[in-house]
Order: sequence, then C-alpha cells, then structure tokens
Amino acid sequence: MMIEQALKLKQALHNLASSDRDLSKYLLSDDEWNCIVEIHELLQVCNLLTIFILKFILINIILLYSILKKDLILLLGSYILLLLLAFQLIILY
Repeated sequence: MMIEQALKLKQALHNLASSDRDLSKYLLSDDEWNCIVEIHELLQVCNLLTIFILKFILINIILLYSILKKDLILLLGSYILLLLLAFQLIILY
C-alpha cells in the first residue's frame, strides 16, 4: 500500500521536504504522521474484513453451486425417465 511505503520512508520524505524550500510546505507534523498511522491501521482492518467476507461469499457460492448441480442432475434424470415413459406409451398405442 502507498501509505505503508510512506511510513517506511518517513525519514527520507522528511529529509527531502526539508532540503527544498518548495517542498517544505509538504512537511508533516508528528500529529499528521500519527493520523497516517491510525488511518493505515484502520485500512488494514478493513482489508482483512473485506477478504474474510469475500472468502465467506465465495465458499457459499461454491456450496450452493454444488447443491444446485446435484439437484439439477437429479431433475434432468427424472425428466429423461418421464420422456422415455411417454415415448413407450406413445409406441404402445
């Protein structure tokens, strides 16, 4: 994540912004860095929750698919048997 890289490069970013008058307006205070750390932690939790929810949804979709697939096979088998019986009745008459 971009925030993670910024936190790793905090000192280098500070040094760069400090060394250039045009960049000095981008210097962050300790409070601003602390906010970035808190936002980063919150985003990590949100990311974990998103992954958990997506895995939960995917597992349920796979289970539902397998159930429906079995039911569909049984339904098609029954339908084919009914068709065969109908053809036999037609042939007998």
